[in-house]
Amino acid sequence: MNVRRKAAAAAALGGLSVVGTLLAPHAAFAHGDMQAPAGRAYTCFLEGAESPDSEGCKGVVAENGTAPVYDWMSNRIGDANGQHQELIPDGKLCSANDPMYSGFDSPATAWPTTQLRTGDVSLEFKATAKHQGGFEVFITKDGWDPSKPLAWGDLEKIADVDSPPETAEGYSIAAKIPESKTGQHMLYTIWQRTDSPEAFYSCSDVVFGQQGTAQTSALEAQQPADAATTSHDHATHEATQPAASAPAAAPSFWDKVMSLFA
Repeated sequence: MNVRRKAAAAAALGGLSVVGTLLAPHAAFAHGDMQAPAGRAYTCFLEGAESPDSEGCKGVVAENGTAPVYDWMSNRIGDANGQHQELIPDGKLCSANDPMYSGFDSPATAWPTTQLRTGDVSLEFKATAKHQGGFEVFITKDGWDPSKPLAWGDLEKIADVDSPPETAEGYSIAAKIPESKTGQHMLYTIWQRTDSPEAFYSCSDVVFGQQGTAQTSALEAQQPADAATTSHDHATHEATQPAASAPAAAPSFWDKVMSLFA
């Protein structure tokens, strides 16, 4: 190997080292977000990182760039170990107090909503990697103000499920939503692994008693096969039973980066 080839090889290896360093904090632990009703990160991924439609997703790109949208499955704390309230202050719940995801903490008035119904529901979590663990799901209390960032005191628990049933896409989480819920609310989901201290966090914007405003590009595909056809302009998905598989997601930014070295 001549000198020029040796230099080129060394440069390539150095580039791999840099990419590995950049990917390590998040991509190495990329594992999921709520799918139905869609979490904020997954919603922005469906809208598209380069040209999002909603005010909330546009705000994320303006504040944090496109990285948290391409890395939608990585909103996490590596050493949470169940200490969620100790590690995440009020107003930072949707970002898990991670500056990379700070745009997701904007008030609910900026975000599209998915229609839900009260009573017994089945919520779907999309996991790019499955792990032993459990889910806690909370909903905002009656009288919650959607114009303010989410706080722990705004929430009441509607599900606490260890080792929920697996689906082709991830997990199905049984929950019971109080009949008193009307208008706009938010679901807050915590996935705490039991084979690791790592935990994942998700905020889903929902609405009761009226049609949602979220895009249906992937949400419609989550309807049961015999469900009635829904509008192509608004989300009318009601989480009443396990969802069908959604279309395959487009390759993420990290997938594209890593393909360069395949």
